[in-house]
Amino acid sequence: MIDEREGRGPPGEGGEGSGAEPAMAELVIERVPGLALVVLPDPEAQVERERGLLGRPLASRLAAAAVAAGFDRVLVAPGVAAPPEHAEEVATYDPVGGPALLVYDTAHLDTRLLDLMVRHPLDADEQFTLYDGAGRPTALFSGHLAVVPDHMPVLEELDLPEGLGPETLGRWVFEEDGPRIEALILRHHGAEAWTRSRWGRRVMIPALRLLCQVPGPVARIEAGALLAAAAAGLASVIPAWVGPVLGACLLVLVAVLHRAVEPLRHVLELDAPPDALGRAARPLAHAAVIVGLTYRLVADAERPDLAGLLLLVVGIGAAALPLARAREHLRGQTPGAFGLPTADAWLERLGVHLPDRWRGVPWLEVACLLTALSGIPELPWMLLVAASLARLWRWFVGTARADGPRRGSAGPGERSGDESMELEPRQPPAAST
Repeated sequence: MIDEREGRGPPGEGGEGSGAEPAMAELVIERVPGLALVVLPDPEAQVERERGLLGRPLASRLAAAAVAAGFDRVLVAPGVAAPPEHAEEVATYDPVGGPALLVYDTAHLDTRLLDLMVRHPLDADEQFTLYDGAGRPTALFSGHLAVVPDHMPVLEELDLPEGLGPETLGRWVFEEDGPRIEALILRHHGAEAWTRSRWGRRVMIPALRLLCQVPGPVARIEAGALLAAAAAGLASVIPAWVGPVLGACLLVLVAVLHRAVEPLRHVLELDAPPDALGRAARPLAHAAVIVGLTYRLVADAERPDLAGLLLLVVGIGAAALPLARAREHLRGQTPGAFGLPTADAWLERLGVHLPDRWRGVPWLEVACLLTALSGIPELPWMLLVAASLARLWRWFVGTARADGPRRGSAGPGERSGDESMELEPRQPPAAST
């Protein structure tokens, strides 16, 4: 609030009619507190709040989202588990003196709700409670919060726009609440499809939970994917049926790590760019297994020399194509000319709609594992060779430019299946009341 007061004194003392220059305007500036996030400890929580979900405590995740949405302050009451960095620690009944969002340290709110609160603050005499899908009080939005309370007031429910109801916030009181809040986090970071897919729920999300617990930088996981890719090729040479099966299992592992690394960076909210070596792990694994199986087939003493020579030529050519794709990743050409089309996209081209629960499955690696279980090494080898030939499609039709097309410009059947998931947080729509 800015109050301007002109100096008005008696004549002859610089006031009106004195003939002197008017007095300089005096500015009295009163700072109005901005929207604050006030975090309280959840007295009903029966979970390890310090552990958090998907690698971060919920209080730290919510505080970062609130600051990004436009909140001015983050205040933390005594007893909050894992207080956010740069938050101001306050005591109960300390003054707040302005608009505030009061939340538990086990709460998670959709960023669209936070953006709505910044854009449309309440009047000073208004305050409403936000309830989660289970009907539990989760947050309080107040137009003027005088002091830090010792408990969460239970008031009239805040009337929210369509699409921003109780399903967009959650409270982690029991362990069974975890999957629902994880789904909210994944939806914000663009991986909502995992929550609808059976493969995503049973494989990708549990894998993401495990990867979030790995200490150190994400580069360690990317290095592990490269080691698994090399080990897949070496395992394929092992005699008997064990070799191809072990190599195919490592192929599936590399595919899971390859698809999880990019969402992992977003979920952990890391600013470091992804490593090109990590993106190249999956095509390198394909090339390594093709080389290993080719060596195994050529070394068969009962095979005629001419047939062995033909297998060697085909194997070398088939291994060169995924290596070319790995080179594109290392040079930053995404999707590039040698990207592997996804099975989902090709089925859609044929008019076959794959149910959501089966989307996201690395069908090539799973098919290699199933055929390897037959004990016939020629079957997974033929699958990988056919997949390598499919990499020529983009180059043959000439859809890739030298510098790579813009993200999102490829057609439905031209998206690279061996790319890591390019995810971006969902942008909130224009808020309305």
